[in-house]
Amino acid sequence: MEQTFNKEKYAGFINVVQIIVKVIMVILYVVLGVLGLVFLASLVIPRNTLNIDLSEINNYRFQVITVINSIDPTILDRVINVKRILIVGLFAAIVNVGFIQFILHQVRKLLENVKEEPFKNENSKILKLLSYGFFASSIIISTLGNIFGTVVANVVAPNLDIHLGFDINWQFVFIGVLIFILGYVFSYGSYLQEEHDATL
Repeated sequence: MEQTFNKEKYAGFINVVQIIVKVIMVILYVVLGVLGLVFLASLVIPRNTLNIDLSEINNYRFQVITVINSIDPTILDRVINVKRILIVGLFAAIVNVGFIQFILHQVRKLLENVKEEPFKNENSKILKLLSYGFFASSIIISTLGNIFGTVVANVVAPNLDIHLGFDINWQFVFIGVLIFILGYVFSYGSYLQEEHDATL
């Protein structure tokens, strides 16, 4: 039985996804702008304005990455300055949002290409670039998380024995491998498309 393909439905679906991606990108640009402004402000804001009295916190539990420790009540009987926590946390947030924006930017380019010509050589390059982004982020984002956790530990409880090791986000690695393989599939599809066009 001969299969049919509804081009109008396909184009309509791609258009809807493109609109959704563009809306999310605009929102993330706003978020990045706000985070950037707050980050710059946190660099110049006086340290004494960011003091927190830990003695006012009851039944406090402290969590860093995968390490959870009950804080000794005597540690909380003091005032800490959270400027370093704010700066490192904002920087990590900017990197995370920036990575999401990078993904959406590549997806938008991919959607523009597959709308007319799915097996285009440029699509293979976009997919491979996406996979490299996931590989890099599997280390960078995890490392930033560890740095943030270390800063929090040093500020809140400098005498607390917390060991933070080197982590890799294996989910991102797995996603990167799948996208990399898909990139090669698209590359082969592009080759077959060129061979088909050459025979016509």
